[in-house]
Amino acid sequence: MAILANKPTALFVTLPRLRRVQTMIEIPEETLNGALAGMMELYLRTGVRVQSRPVGNDISRRAAGDSNWGGAVQEGSGWTHVTGTVRVPNVSGQSPEAGAAGWVGIDGSKCRTGLLQTGFAVFGDGKIEAWYEWFPEPSYNYDDFKVSAGDELRLSVYSHGLHGGNSTIENLTTGKAASHTFTDISEPLCLTDAEWIVEDFSKGDQPVAFADFGAMQFTDAYAEGDGGKVTPNGAQIMEVTVNGAPRTDCSANAEGVGCKYI
Repeated sequence: MAILANKPTALFVTLPRLRRVQTMIEIPEETLNGALAGMMELYLRTGVRVQSRPVGNDISRRAAGDSNWGGAVQEGSGWTHVTGTVRVPNVSGQSPEAGAAGWVGIDGSKCRTGLLQTGFAVFGDGKIEAWYEWFPEPSYNYDDFKVSAGDELRLSVYSHGLHGGNSTIENLTTGKAASHTFTDISEPLCLTDAEWIVEDFSKGDQPVAFADFGAMQFTDAYAEGDGGKVTPNGAQIMEVTVNGAPRTDCSANAEGVGCKYI
């Protein structure tokens, strides 16, 4: 998410208020509780977990001069494919409210109308979520796609013109894969930004505590566009900053993009 950009804003779902309505029908307590638990599980499984935003959309971060993106942004034109392989870091022993995300995407830096991306979020208590998004629509978790610390993930996004595309995540450790196709999206891409990013996302409009993720390395990283196949070499380097202090140390070359927590 200056760049403040892409922010998987980790929006944690606020469940609808549940009320019991007095009726003439008596429902056993265990039956009612079981039904409510099932509804809640379904809601959480399909609900929004993380949302990314283009650069500068977070007013609080912009006012403080902070940035929630670390990594590399390769400017160009006509980007159709961005990909990279990353090992999920082992994060634990921190606040469950803390987090960090790793993802690849198209747009969201100079272009703020749309943002196509896929990646994962790690939380301070070790929880991991894999997700996809086309900003400004919310992000969603891939159904039945398990990720564990240490797994090697191949992240890829493909644009199909300005209003459609595809996100794919492959767990090279387990051999499983998942994808999502976007069609007829009203908010267009510009196809000018290709990214490999580590992010301090937000909960609502406020940034979460940035989790110590150790290090993330995007390997086999490249983008394809009007200029052909391009590596991250020479890309603009981004650093996450919190309260004016850098929290990442990132670099990029022809081999990939690396970020360390500092």
